[in-house]
Amino acid sequence: MSHISSLHLLLQKVRMCGSVQTSVTVIDDAFSCCREVEMRRMLVERDARCARTLVSFADEASFVAAFPSYAANTTLGKRSGLTSSQSRKRPMRHCPLTGRIARYLDPLTRTPYADLAAFRALRHLYRLHLETGASPVDLLRRFRNGEIKLGTDGD
Repeated sequence: MSHISSLHLLLQKVRMCGSVQTSVTVIDDAFSCCREVEMRRMLVERDARCARTLVSFADEASFVAAFPSYAANTTLGKRSGLTSSQSRKRPMRHCPLTGRIARYLDPLTRTPYADLAAFRALRHLYRLHLETGASPVDLLRRFRNGEIKLGTDGD
């Protein structure tokens, strides 16, 4: 009975967890005054260095007026009607065995494939390529014509 009560006491005991971090907060009028003077100097002097995080323009004409060299080097005013999502799409890859859209990529041969059967066929053709030294294109052509069957060495 005493063992069970000691377990209950252990469960009810407050545990101190986590790390203690001290933070030092210095409020210095000299520092804030110096910072304020620096900010005023940046506002007055055009050549003073400063960092800006965001610049937005209402239209393309004002952007071109502000950055003529950048606008001349890019295709800013010459858009072909494509949205940003259309221009960023990866080209569709097709499986060389099935001709369907390839959803996967074989990590060993870096060949796109569509399904598990195509993956097994790719690995079989790769093994034949290593064993016989035949051209991968020739092996693929022979597989498509039915000369090579899966599970057999068609040579």
